[in-house]
Amino acid sequence: MKKLYLCNWGGVGSKSMANFFGRDYFKLTNNLHHNNVVWHTHYYKLPTLQPGYDGVQNEFDPIINEDTKVVYLYGNPYNALLSYYRRSHVSDRTWIQRHCKDLGGQSEKINPAWSIEDYLDNGEDLLGLESHIDEWLNTTVNYDILFVEFEEMWNNLEGIFNFLDVDQMYINQFPPMRKRSSDWTIQPQHIKDKLESVYGKLNNKIKQIGTTIKEANS
Repeated sequence: MKKLYLCNWGGVGSKSMANFFGRDYFKLTNNLHHNNVVWHTHYYKLPTLQPGYDGVQNEFDPIINEDTKVVYLYGNPYNALLSYYRRSHVSDRTWIQRHCKDLGGQSEKINPAWSIEDYLDNGEDLLGLESHIDEWLNTTVNYDILFVEFEEMWNNLEGIFNFLDVDQMYINQFPPMRKRSSDWTIQPQHIKDKLESVYGKLNNKIKQIGTTIKEANS
């Protein structure tokens, strides 16, 4: 397998993909040289392709070489937001501001003391989830990008493995889909309504994108 540059907006199970293709796959193939194979980031800026590059990575000015496969992983924004606030409240309430800054959102407008309902009451996508995916969809680059929808990832493993040049025999070793801890369908109705109000348009957009390859220079 070549190197993998994995970008996502968080809360979409990206660690499962990063851990498998960056560690577990190399254990399965008895290859111990798996360090720095996966670059896992939330930063909104697309990497620059520089053939032959083998230097240190800078998250804020990423560079890839011709041996790097690029994947953008995204998913249901309702569940992603629930995941953010679950993590922020468990660990560090300032986490969501820092995450928002990585995404290119309006971090200065987010109050760390907010609940998810307080955030939604602002009525806008302060985190910049839509602008994040739009940046990746609309920027022309000279390499292919595989867009993967988290909710459909397990139905598209063959295509994902093909894109990454990974042997299909290892598909059954990929981690099974687990029940999400952050599930918008079990939230109170007023939270569902607010999620729909702020992120309904984006949710409809990503359902239309699906899992697809954006070819170089397109």
